[in-house]
Amino acid sequence: MRSRGHCSKGAGEGLNQLCMFQRLRALRTVRILLGLLLVAVGTAEGQAQSALARAKEAYNAAQYDVAIAAAAEARQDPRVADVAAVVLARAYVERRRAGGVVEDIAAAREALRGVVPARLQPRDRVDWMVAVGQTLYAAGMPGAAAEVFDSAWASAPMLTADERAQLLDWWASALAESAEQQETAGRVDAFVRIGLRVEAALGDDPASGPANYWLAAALRGVGDLDRAWAAAIAGWIRVAGDPVAAIVRPQLDRLVVDALIPERAQRRPAADRADAETALRSEWSTITSGW
Repeated sequence: MRSRGHCSKGAGEGLNQLCMFQRLRALRTVRILLGLLLVAVGTAEGQAQSALARAKEAYNAAQYDVAIAAAAEARQDPRVADVAAVVLARAYVERRRAGGVVEDIAAAREALRGVVPARLQPRDRVDWMVAVGQTLYAAGMPGAAAEVFDSAWASAPMLTADERAQLLDWWASALAESAEQQETAGRVDAFVRIGLRVEAALGDDPASGPANYWLAAALRGVGDLDRAWAAAIAGWIRVAGDPVAAIVRPQLDRLVVDALIPERAQRRPAADRADAETALRSEWSTITSGW
């Protein structure tokens, strides 16, 4: 017995036409449903990409609350979840640095725990390493942070000039802080490493704010106070006119006034130290006001 509506070679012409119509209608329905499914998938992916773009834009604009909300939204889509988690972690760290709650660091670490680096594109993998380094540094582990930043530096050509400058500053800051906890030999070695890297960076960009500051700081760290003084003067002049001057010059001023001047004066005979310090402060004041 044939089921009702079944088309066959021996069926009447009317029945076969009806069967053909039903097949065409079913095929059309399948196509419509498939099209709607593709539209839904495309819409969902577009919404996730839009949320991720908003998160990155807000992060770059230092709007960390907005970045966190948008990254958390984008993270719900598995296709961009790993990248969104990286942005989320970095936003948590920066919000903590800007005065956020202590729990932000735990939230950053939790976001990064779910990331699978192998699923990331090479450029996103650099951001992941930077996020891990920032989180470790903020959690009070500068040595481990410096190692991770060092790994990220191997991919520095992928970064923009501003991003390379930031990474250089984070690496040097973490390594210097770690060095202060070491014995003399280890501390000197760390500042030698900083000095070599920032000298190379200055060869590429003489106005680099972090490189100019850290060259003077590294020279002081290895005990070469005279060259550190010269590097501070050169750095003050090299960053002139650059937007980073507003940040770097106060840092150089503190380094010179609070450390280099007293330490250089201390190397003079006891009877001459007060006069030497006064002379050095006068010289530095003349330099900073004249340039």
